[in-house]
Amino acid sequence: MFRAVCVAILAVGVLSGCKSGPFAKNKNEDPFTDQGSVEAFGGANVIAAASTRFPDVPLPEKLKEDDERTFVYESRALQIGRMVYTSKWSMNELAQFYISEAPKFNWTLTSVLQADGAHLAFEKPGKRMLVLVRDSRIMRGGSQLIISLTPHDGSNPVRVTSAPL
Repeated sequence: MFRAVCVAILAVGVLSGCKSGPFAKNKNEDPFTDQGSVEAFGGANVIAAASTRFPDVPLPEKLKEDDERTFVYESRALQIGRMVYTSKWSMNELAQFYISEAPKFNWTLTSVLQADGAHLAFEKPGKRMLVLVRDSRIMRGGSQLIISLTPHDGSNPVRVTSAPL
């Protein structure tokens, strides 16, 4: 199973450069039922985007996707991907966005690590989402957002309760 997933990831990585095809974003779907904004750390509003790659993975608006470093594979039985974005939002604003928004999509925060950025781990039945937010090395004052979505067997989910970053 692991070997098959690795082969699928590799194949998707090679094919993900295409702007059309099965991996393209569907801009006609609106998976959000509540388009409100989230009060982020520091008093700024990070607003949820209207279109995402996966309907249960929240994204803030005004992100720029790094097409060369992003790969996504989706079938009826499997969703897997690594999505890389740059943003003008600060690291703390983006981390707080995920702490606030992910539970609205039934994600449970399982771990938080602050080291070279904010590492947030979320789980839901059958899936794991890892969110890495760090200061952008390209854009001064901005951040880099990396979201990894993988299958998960659901063993031993642990809820983490912590203060905002």
